[in-house]
Amino acid sequence: MALANSYTVSGAGTAAVNGTYTIITGANGTFNGANQYTNGTYFLAFLTGGPNWAIQTGVNSNAIPQYSGATGATATNLPLTGWTSVQGTAPAPTFAAVAGATSLAPSYIVSSAGIAAINGNYLPVTGANATFNGATQFNYGGFFLYYTTANTQWNIAPTPNGGGSPYYVVTTTGPTVMPLTGWGGTGTAPFPTLSNGGATGTNSAPSNLATATPNAAPNAPTLLTATAGNTLVTLNWTNPASLAAIVVQRRIYVAPGGTLNAFVNLVTLPAATAGSPATVPVSYNDTAVTNGTTYEYQVYATP
Repeated sequence: MALANSYTVSGAGTAAVNGTYTIITGANGTFNGANQYTNGTYFLAFLTGGPNWAIQTGVNSNAIPQYSGATGATATNLPLTGWTSVQGTAPAPTFAAVAGATSLAPSYIVSSAGIAAINGNYLPVTGANATFNGATQFNYGGFFLYYTTANTQWNIAPTPNGGGSPYYVVTTTGPTVMPLTGWGGTGTAPFPTLSNGGATGTNSAPSNLATATPNAAPNAPTLLTATAGNTLVTLNWTNPASLAAIVVQRRIYVAPGGTLNAFVNLVTLPAATAGSPATVPVSYNDTAVTNGTTYEYQVYATP
């Protein structure tokens, strides 16, 4: 049977062993590919040497087993009966999975993914997208962690409910088993690794979709003319239909064959607001000129 999030241990001769064991959060959340649990004093872990489950005095394998489950167990199958005493006082305990619990952790930390935006703490989704294919659905930012039955795998994708091509996938044994390593897929390498997250709570369902198209470059002004006066040059042009601002540029004229001067910005004329009818700038008086000097002008529209 699949692992539960928590187990009630009872009947052990060493009284402090009894109690509710929940998944450890953080670095010791898994050991040998299985969830690792604690009741606050003792630790429940899967040992590959048997293979068997054991209640120990510490995390991982750096501990003294007090009670041992039947050999032949797996990382996803914890025996509820048939336990024996090792260092613990007889009788050995019995186990009961807490009703309704599954092997899924409250949240998952995704790290090391080549697509950097995918890395983060994935929390359960609420509302209509809370579950998919009988499994909790998680999300972080704009990415979703969900289970699909057709290929028996967990997926990380940009849309919920199997609606988009996943970037990363991992094969599993069912909706209540989340592999933390062994991920692959079409996303940028390296592939991610997961760890049981310590965060609690839930994320909301995603908002409605919104679309926007940035403004295209406005059309260029045309028919520019320059009329000289006394310490004055008056510019006129035909403006594009779009309500764009106009940048006026000037340079000192150089005869053909000479080294051209660079244009410099004289002024930016703001775009007019839409009216009835809308108005746009179509002229400019340049008064910072010297009589007897020839100038060249150009104007362009900017959003």
